[in-house]
This record gives sequence, C-alpha cells and structure tokens, in this order.
Amino acid sequence: MAPCKPEDDVTMEMECPVCKTISKPRSVGGGFHYSKWRCSACGGWFDFDPNHEVKQGEEITVIIHEGRGDAKKFDHNKLMWDILPYDQIEKIVEVMTYGAGKYGAESWKTVDSPRYEAAFMRHYVERKKGEAVDKDSKISHLAHAACNLLFMMWLEEHGKKEGE
Repeated sequence: MAPCKPEDDVTMEMECPVCKTISKPRSVGGGFHYSKWRCSACGGWFDFDPNHEVKQGEEITVIIHEGRGDAKKFDHNKLMWDILPYDQIEKIVEVMTYGAGKYGAESWKTVDSPRYEAAFMRHYVERKKGEAVDKDSKISHLAHAACNLLFMMWLEEHGKKEGE
C-alpha cells in the first residue's frame, strides 16, 4: 500500500479525539506522509499511520496526544517552542557559559568542525563508559555532546569549512 498523498484527492475529515469537532486535520511538516497530525479546530495531536492507504469515507482510528487547550489560535503552521525541554537547553547554555569563560564568548565560531566532532565523540564515549559528568566543568557529558552538535550545525549552516 502506498502512503496517502495530497494529489490522491482524498478528503480527510474526522472527529478530533480532543475536542470532538469534525474537521480536516493538518499534517505536521507538510504532506499526508507524516504520522503526527493536528486538529485544525483545537490543535490536539494524534497519530496517523503513514503507510495506510486511506479510501474515501473511511473511518480512521486515532491515538490522542496532549491537547493545546480549548482556546482558538491559528498557530498550526508555527514552530512549537513551547514543547522544548528548557531544563536540558539550560544545561547546554551552562556548557557555553563555561566555555566562554575558558576560551572567550564567540571563539567557538572559529574552531574547525572536525574538532567539534572529536569533542562530541569524547563526551559521548565517556557517557557510554558510565561517567555522567565531565570532571573539569562538572557539567553533564551529554550537555557537552549536545553543545558540540549545536556548534557543528551552526558551522554547517553558515558555510564554515575547515581552516576558514
């Protein structure tokens, strides 16, 4: 069975398990191939099997995810900053603050990406070997690893290549 696609001209209306409104769900990320959907009325989340071929008029079983309240707000295509795990993000900021004190606030932008790859692996391997916290900084190895990945993402997005 092929996944349902927008060009299949399938009208998908279903009862939202959160608000019980009959509506057309909006996919997350665009297209009918995504498995997480949002109710267009209340913003409630549910799963949809992306490999199931939907036929006209077919009932679809949904599994509820957390709702986003009863108030109407047309934010279904906006980034969902409110689901970010801020406590863990704060740990990454602790690593950056520690590094700023040791190396300078913006110096991380001048380091070659392969060095961050190596640092990521060192922290990740130490965590896998059972050491949860870095001995020097007293901050989680996973926070250090995540910080290195963040730096690598930034360097890639800004076109920084080795030696620049």
